[in-house]
Amino acid sequence: MSPREKNMKFTKFNSDWKFWEVTDSFALNWDPPEDAVVVQLPHDAMIERPQDPDSKSAGNTGYRNGGLYSYSKKVYLGSPDRTYILKVEGAYMNAYVYVNGELAAKRPYGYSVFYVPLNPFAQFGMENEIRVQVRAGAEPNSRWYPGTGLYRDVYLLESGKQYIKPDSVQIKTAGITAADENTAIANV
Repeated sequence: MSPREKNMKFTKFNSDWKFWEVTDSFALNWDPPEDAVVVQLPHDAMIERPQDPDSKSAGNTGYRNGGLYSYSKKVYLGSPDRTYILKVEGAYMNAYVYVNGELAAKRPYGYSVFYVPLNPFAQFGMENEIRVQVRAGAEPNSRWYPGTGLYRDVYLLESGKQYIKPDSVQIKTAGITAADENTAIANV
C-alpha cells in the first residue's frame, strides 16, 4: 500500500453552496430555484429570518423560527479506486443528505458530527450533486439559540480503498506522575 493510500486527505468543502428556503415540502422539483443564493459555510439560516413575537420558542431562539432549507453543491469525483466521504461537523437539525438525488444519509441530531460515504451513489469521472436538506421547522425545538442549517464546517475526505476510519483511533495517556510532568517541562 502506497503512503498516499494510507493517508486520508481532508479538504474544506465550505465555499459556494447554493442555498434556499423550501416553501413547499411536497414539491417534486429537484432543480435549485433561480432565487437560490450562494453562501459560504458555516451558515446560519435562522439568523436571516425576521424575529417573530409569536414564536413558539420565544426568547430561547431569539424569537426566530426554524424552517426547511436546502443546500446544494457539485463535486467532481474522479475514480472508483478512491474512497470519498463527506464529513458534516454540524447541521441543525433533521439533516438529509442526497447524492445525485439518492438519500445517502440522515441525521436527526443537530449537534453531532456525521460522515456520509459518497462512493455508493457517485458517478465517477464527472460532477456529482451533494444536497443537504435541514428540517428545523418544528417549534419549539431548542432551549437556546441553535441556529439552523450547515452551521459548522463540511469536509470532503479522500483516500485509497484502504484507510483508517476517521475518528476511530485514539491515543490516551494512561497516567502521569509529578516526575513525568517535571521532565516534560524541562524538555520544552
